[in-house]
Amino acid sequence: MAFTVLVLIVSAVATFTYNAIAKFNIISNEIISVKAFSNNVALYTDMRFKEAIASLNGYSVAFSDADNMTDEEITEKLIYCADNSFFCHIAFVDDDGRTCTNGEMGINPRVYAGTSLAGSMNVAPGANIYSVPVHSSSGSVIGTLVGKLEDNAAANASFKAYGVSGVTYILNTDGTIINCSNNTASGIAAGDNLITVLSDENDINLIRTHLSQNDVSDSFKVTYKDEEYILAMTSLDTQAWTLVSLVPCSAVIDFYSNITAPLNYMIFGLTAVFVILAGYLFYFTHRVRKTAEGIIDENNKINYVDDITGYSSWKSFMENYDKAMLDTGTKRAFLALDIDKFKTVNDTLGYEGGNEILRKISEIIERDIGDNDFFARNGGDHFFMVVEYKNEKEVTEIVNHIISDIEYQITEIKITVSIGIYPITDANMKIRAAADRANLARNSIKSLSESRFAFFNQSMMENIREEKNIENIMEDALEKREFVVYLQPKYGLGDETGEVIGAEALVRWYHNGEIISPGKFIPIFEKNGFVTKLDFYMFEEVCKLQKSWKNQGLRPKIISVNMSRLHFPNPDFVSTLKNYCDAYDIDTKYFEIEITESAAYENINILMNVFSEIKSAGFHVSIDDFGTGYSSLNMLKDLPVDVLKIDRSFLTENADEEESASKIIACVVSLASSLDISTICEGIETKEQASLLSKLGCNMAQGFYFARPMPVKDFEKLVYNLN
Repeated sequence: MAFTVLVLIVSAVATFTYNAIAKFNIISNEIISVKAFSNNVALYTDMRFKEAIASLNGYSVAFSDADNMTDEEITEKLIYCADNSFFCHIAFVDDDGRTCTNGEMGINPRVYAGTSLAGSMNVAPGANIYSVPVHSSSGSVIGTLVGKLEDNAAANASFKAYGVSGVTYILNTDGTIINCSNNTASGIAAGDNLITVLSDENDINLIRTHLSQNDVSDSFKVTYKDEEYILAMTSLDTQAWTLVSLVPCSAVIDFYSNITAPLNYMIFGLTAVFVILAGYLFYFTHRVRKTAEGIIDENNKINYVDDITGYSSWKSFMENYDKAMLDTGTKRAFLALDIDKFKTVNDTLGYEGGNEILRKISEIIERDIGDNDFFARNGGDHFFMVVEYKNEKEVTEIVNHIISDIEYQITEIKITVSIGIYPITDANMKIRAAADRANLARNSIKSLSESRFAFFNQSMMENIREEKNIENIMEDALEKREFVVYLQPKYGLGDETGEVIGAEALVRWYHNGEIISPGKFIPIFEKNGFVTKLDFYMFEEVCKLQKSWKNQGLRPKIISVNMSRLHFPNPDFVSTLKNYCDAYDIDTKYFEIEITESAAYENINILMNVFSEIKSAGFHVSIDDFGTGYSSLNMLKDLPVDVLKIDRSFLTENADEEESASKIIACVVSLASSLDISTICEGIETKEQASLLSKLGCNMAQGFYFARPMPVKDFEKLVYNLN
């Protein structure tokens, strides 16, 4: 009897110990998994918010004259915007009580318009609703656009774990839940405050501390209604919100128990037999351990192996990063690699072909980095690496080796990459901050005609701050008319040598007595969409100049005005330009609309439609920087173009000695002439360059050799002898 009891006790203890250890390991692993899930959902959520706001901002330009439009005209524009965007419903709301929609929205859009009517964008994630202010041409807020997205299952997805669904929330800074996923099994729903529903003081303090920070990525256990949960927190860039993922520990344990219950009975019974037959039990335990290891190995493969490349997953990379940062005596650099125009790769080779390229790049990185280095694909065509180094030269050699191998070993299609390098200086730096700095370095690379790399420096952070400062004052600057027109004369060559036959309008920004360089603010305006407002402002200023010259009995010159490709989605782009001309009673033939060549290879069909509209309205059309991109000379026969502006990169100080450059220019001039297209070359700085262009048959030229960009009064004195 005593022996039987002893056998049962030994068996029970063995089974309990085995289960306890296994459960502890499962819970520990799941804490990491929930954190990784939360990070990925946060990245997707931020991307979704930003894309929606950017889209609405783009469409808001079409409503800048809403005060002079009928409800029917506004509704027609709303229908067009909804049909050409991922918004299912769009509404226009103003302070006068007018509300127009493209159809039944199911909600009152005015409820969501208040913030935007005050001049700020607004996001209501729980309702999938976004709003942005609509500005008039003078910069004042005249209304707001409210857009509603279709319910997105991916955005509200529950976290599947161990046979149950966890919950994802979005919290504001005080802990209030402003959105939750489809699953509300926890009993905590939108409108609740996550801090106040918890009872454990340590949990409350930890969550409150994380909510006060702007770069959080953490996971831990909390207690709610006497039950333990795994909770992960990740900061969102949008609105200083935080994304929270929640999964009950009991679900993990129950799932584990259901799987291992048969094993528990077997272990219990066989342990009893083993007390009698030790040899048999040893054999069985060995088999059970191998089976468990196989299950763990399979789980690790799922969690730690990228499903496309077959190499380390992002979760593995994050864990390796945390371990590496514990070794403060080793210098490491964080590398961010991106494939240029990867969409073209997928379009050319298909998605499986694109995946094969990603696998080959992974193989190259694996071979080229050191034994203690590690890397992972971070979604799409982005790769992150952490490498050890002793000096900057060593990092450069590693990067050059990777670039060289990618260029020579991948033969299916030409691959061009950019790599940003951040030497990690703070062992306590979070992985997200290190990745941001490496990406800043990568984004600083302007040209990608060939693979390049760049090191992070502190000035890049200064550039970010400077960019933010510019964005903070740009609307006010437009309203105060701080943007001023400068004119650079265009001179005729050949028979018209020495005659000013026109000019290009260039923008200068005078702020607090100083000039802000266009090189600083134009790229920022291109990125945030403000350039469309500035373009229309500049065009109207040129209309005023033409009107002034006309009133003085002077014959207006053809003035070219640059227009961004961001105007192309706006169906009212050309009609808006024509309306300005009509308002100032100026013939459209005195304007040349200048668009950069890079727009051609983004969507040649859209470009052809826009050029045709511009020509139909009576404007001249010019392609700027011709020869610097990928556009085909053959496409010129299909585009309604009046002028080609040949890029200055084809000229040097000794241009007459550059035989190859001369041949290229001669070819372009000859082809353009055969198509009745005029040519102009910019950036002329020497007499030799001007003579060469005249010999080659180029029609016009502009540059410092002839005249620098000048204030309007100086231009009037030069051309019209006005004082």
